[in-house]
Amino acid sequence: MRDKNKSYLREGIITVILLSFMFLVNILQVRIALGIEIISGGTGALSLSKSEAFLNGDTIIITLIDSDLNVSSSADTGTVKLISSDTGSSGINLTMTENNSNSSTFLGTFITASSTNQNISPVQVKAIANGTIAVVYQDASPAADVTANVSTKNFGAVLDITADHVAIGGNAVVSLYDPETNASISYANVANVNVKSTTDSTGTTLRLTETGNDTGSFLGTIAVSASDTLVNTRIKSAVGDTITVSFTDNPDADGAISIVSDTAEVVEAGTIDSSAPSGSIAINDGDIYTKTTSVTLNLSATDNTGVTGYYLSASSTTPSSSDSSWISVSSTTSYSANVSYTLSNGDGSKTLYVWYKDAAGNVSSTASDSITLDTTAPTVSITSPTPDATYSTTSSTISLA
Repeated sequence: MRDKNKSYLREGIITVILLSFMFLVNILQVRIALGIEIISGGTGALSLSKSEAFLNGDTIIITLIDSDLNVSSSADTGTVKLISSDTGSSGINLTMTENNSNSSTFLGTFITASSTNQNISPVQVKAIANGTIAVVYQDASPAADVTANVSTKNFGAVLDITADHVAIGGNAVVSLYDPETNASISYANVANVNVKSTTDSTGTTLRLTETGNDTGSFLGTIAVSASDTLVNTRIKSAVGDTITVSFTDNPDADGAISIVSDTAEVVEAGTIDSSAPSGSIAINDGDIYTKTTSVTLNLSATDNTGVTGYYLSASSTTPSSSDSSWISVSSTTSYSANVSYTLSNGDGSKTLYVWYKDAAGNVSSTASDSITLDTTAPTVSITSPTPDATYSTTSSTISLA
């Protein structure tokens, strides 16, 4: 006789399975109706807003994309771990928030600092010189750790009076590059420098304004005048004075504070040379190709008062007149020279840029030339009437490839 209890048990199990299946089907139908992604995605993707950060106060935005975290019709959340290369740091968790419902894109922010603090928003992560902060996402499906890194270092400030000579009654333009002074990425920041002259050794403060959001470049202008010094506006000077600007840089990795500075000479109005040199460059006398990295640069420039230096680079960024990489030459109104140069390795087009300057600090427009490096010898093969490497004949037509 059949055991009724066992029969009821089997029927109950089957009923539970059917109800569970129907419940899952209903959930899927609801998710489809709401437009929620139901297909399991691959490994999540991480990206950071920058690859290098300064040590204190730099903002890094994290973007995480993973459809598996999109589990509801509202904005969902995920978690990443922030791990500093500082010895003994075990990392802290950061909650990432979906930027829009069903977008599968999650955002989070942290700031570099001298110590880690996860109890404030945005969280702070300790950064050390020549270190790394790792952002780690532990993906559940498929099981994998996804990591993105930002290196941390101390950026030295660069301060420059854009002309070596300033006319009395004229203006001195001051530029500063210091990413660490960029306290916020949301607006243009300001930086203060000290300006003094031989006449006014105490000087005054000049406020520089960042050229845009998160650029780290600052500009300001101050009048050079025989009138009394006025804060952020004017520095009292006389012909023959030296104008000095200085900036207190942030502490370096050892906690030391450095002062960067630059100078310009005050001259009579109307005596400033404002004409920049004009110059050119040719690589190997204008050749299109070279089979070796060793080339000769044909440099040429003219200036009404005298060319005093040239600056070579593989980058198109114009240097300041005070950059340490200028090559000095004997002052001449007509300069020409053949200079040996080694191209970077790797076949392909190579472009070099050159600038010339004069004694007044005027920098020429960019001159450039390109050449294609080709170190690979051609290969020749016989395709007809034989694929062999050699073929002897006195009458056949040979096809080469």
